[in-house]
Amino acid sequence: MYQKCVAFLKMFLSNDKHAAEYLMMSLVSRTYRREGALLIGDLNVNLSGVTPDQASLICEFIQAINPLVCRFDATVDSLS
Repeated sequence: MYQKCVAFLKMFLSNDKHAAEYLMMSLVSRTYRREGALLIGDLNVNLSGVTPDQASLICEFIQAINPLVCRFDATVDSLS
């Protein structure tokens, strides 16, 4: 199952196997603390060079395998 998910993510990330594996590892990392509704996890991944279309595909894929995931657009205002 892990390899299938990595293969899908690799397709969405222009065949970047390392980015796909890091993204998959971040998805299976554990939550170790809760602050209200905010879950604090062990591994965060920042991807650069991802087009909006790729980001949408990745988001849809992740929501399909884990319906508790929601999209959060990080802007200066939302982070303040």
